[in-house]
Amino acid sequence: MATVRVAAVLTAMLLGGAGPAAAQQDLRVYVPNQMGASITVLDGEGRTLETVDLRALGFSAHAMPHQVAAEADGAAWYVTLAGDGFVLKFDGANHLVAKTPVAEPGMVVLDERRDLVFVSRALGSANPPRSLAVLRASDLALLDEPDIFIPRPHALAVDTVTGRVYSGSLSTNEIAMLDFQTGDVRVTDVAGRPRSYVGLAVSPDGRTLVATTQLTAELLAFAIADGNLTQRASVPVEALPYDVAFSPDGESVWFPNQRAGAVTRVDARTWKVSAVIRHAAFEEPHGVVFSPDGATVYVSSHGRAEGGHGDAHAGATHDMSSPRRNGTLAVLDAATGRVLHVTEVGPYAAALGLARLR
Repeated sequence: MATVRVAAVLTAMLLGGAGPAAAQQDLRVYVPNQMGASITVLDGEGRTLETVDLRALGFSAHAMPHQVAAEADGAAWYVTLAGDGFVLKFDGANHLVAKTPVAEPGMVVLDERRDLVFVSRALGSANPPRSLAVLRASDLALLDEPDIFIPRPHALAVDTVTGRVYSGSLSTNEIAMLDFQTGDVRVTDVAGRPRSYVGLAVSPDGRTLVATTQLTAELLAFAIADGNLTQRASVPVEALPYDVAFSPDGESVWFPNQRAGAVTRVDARTWKVSAVIRHAAFEEPHGVVFSPDGATVYVSSHGRAEGGHGDAHAGATHDMSSPRRNGTLAVLDAATGRVLHVTEVGPYAAALGLARLR
């Protein structure tokens, strides 16, 4: 396993540095600041373009924006408000165009082919509905809340080829598959000790599902056959792997390790860890997305919790009661793992969205 250590300190990175050669200024990266009631909008080189203040739009200081899903061409983007209980839709100019109440919303994924938005339940909810919310993307109408029969469904991924959506439980080892068009629901109970799934991702070819586990520090890989899951690999990784993404070519899987303050790359052909990347900016890293060309990786981090909790990686993870320093968005070169730029955003930067403008 190769370990990449980047010596540059956060202060120096904030003052400047070359943007990635492959990053395009027409990219938009959306960073929900969960403790800041705002969403920071940046270009592909990490320059802040706008900060959307949810309080100015009538939402509370505890709105808790958690994840953004963006249409591929940037014409619209969607965000869940875990605190206020809404899903919001913004247009490409970052104007609010629709809002729909959803109980305890967590993750959000978009199936543009079928004009659908899927929403899971918030991580902090003790006993949320055992269902997903399904909304029509064009007008954000709530179409249904189909039962998927697993407790605390949070982790979420969609296969836009088949239209199947997958959700993992925070309480059991179950992963549910929902085909909204047919109503088919299948639940896979994975053998082993309790895991608590945090992130899910489907490979670009639709043949593999990966899951990160909060309790056991694993990346699990499953073969997908007609919506059924068969476990292929279990990869031990550093503490608290979180959001997860396949590279656009499907050859690697990337995820932050919140408690380790690192980002891990796994080879999706061998299911071996190929790099662990460390940087001063990774204070509870949370979200990860790729540029469409696969050259650039974007990673969000919460920022350090204040108030006597000590090392941000040792036990303050998920702490929403203490004040926090601002979080960051880090821009990485995917080929080398080098951190190219770091931008300060709001506190508790969470799950990212990305689009390329027309």
